Amino acid sequence: MHIEEEAQALDRVVDRLAERFPSVTREQVAAIVAEEHLELEGNPIRDFVPVLVEHEARERLRASGAAPIRVGADAAVDIADADRLEAAERRRDELDPAQRLGLLNGDLGGS
Repeated sequence: MHIEEEAQALDRVVDRLAERFPSVTREQVAAIVAEEHLELEGNPIRDFVPVLVEHEARERLRASGAAPIRVGADAAVDIADADRLEAAERRRDELDPAQRLGLLNGDLGGS
């Protein structure tokens, strides 16, 4: 990923998170995204940097108490389903890296 492509992708991350967390100013969202981006500075593989930045920034916004709203296709999901989805995402994120890698490679936890 080229520098300008990464910058554009990060701008879209700010757009999505600012829309999803309307109680947080766009400037605050941009600052969090910039901080998370700095954490990955020097990483030679850049293709997934925007995705990783968005994930970490979203988690920081949730942890701050900012209430997310559902947008786009997520708007059709009722609140109970949304809560279950977020709980499942949190459980997945709590796995240690080796467990996550196993899940990505098709190991459903039975081995």
